[in-house]
Amino acid sequence: MKHSRVLPLILLLLVVSISGCAGKDTEALPSGDGVAVRSFQSDFGDVYSGESASITLVAENRGDFTASNVKAKLIRSGSFTNTTALEITGSNLGIPLGDTYASDAFFWELDAPTILQDRSEEVQAEVSYDYKSSAVSTVHFVPNYVLRETGLGAYPDASSSSRSPIFIDIVANQPVQVRNTGSMTVRFTVILVNKGGGKVESLGTGINSSNKKGDCTQAFGCIDNITVRGLGPGCTGFNKDVTGVKLIQGKEGRKNFDVTYNIIDDSVSTSCQLQVTAEYRYKLLSPIESLMVLKSD
Repeated sequence: MKHSRVLPLILLLLVVSISGCAGKDTEALPSGDGVAVRSFQSDFGDVYSGESASITLVAENRGDFTASNVKAKLIRSGSFTNTTALEITGSNLGIPLGDTYASDAFFWELDAPTILQDRSEEVQAEVSYDYKSSAVSTVHFVPNYVLRETGLGAYPDASSSSRSPIFIDIVANQPVQVRNTGSMTVRFTVILVNKGGGKVESLGTGINSSNKKGDCTQAFGCIDNITVRGLGPGCTGFNKDVTGVKLIQGKEGRKNFDVTYNIIDDSVSTSCQLQVTAEYRYKLLSPIESLMVLKSD
């Protein structure tokens, strides 16, 4: 017997309520890493030849920043004919409220092909969005006599990174030993690691050899902007802006920074809080949904 294509009213209301609203996570990933695909499924597991079926993707933001310019695109539809827009623009997804995530739903209507025998067809979509990552670390400036008393272990080199698909680590050779007053140079390295399930691409799609952005020569694997800010009195010498940082094989990128700090009193310990923010566009794939197309009687 053929499936009825009229959805029950209660199911329709449920789907509408999901779109653009906050939804409760029931299958959370081990860590928050930006936007995730909560579900990707059709209204029925099978469809008869010549009939239509709808497929729905629900995306939710599990990270620490608002996801903007969110889009979902149907990239694989087998022998089905898509009767709706291939790429759909959704709403911005705000930051989570506790364990409740802002979400949006995207719909495609598919017409099944005419077939002579039953067969399975695969459908898949991708989600892309603009996002940020941020990390904070503290750089300590310590006189030699204090270090002799406390030891290096009193000043661990550790940074905290936001819940984002790109993880940021700030590595500084510290504590910085203070020997006298005046301006001194401090070097630190920003390490960016793709720990999400997708890939980075530039916010601007026109990157090529004639329109080079930093060390990026192509759109994929490119962090668009890195902003470094020194937080605290006298820490403005840490402020740097970098455009275009390449992730090698889309996995990891590094950038070295040389900054200055003015030591006013070499007899006391001081510190600067260092904040690094990266901006980029991220893209991830949905699971593959298999639909059984049945021959009409």
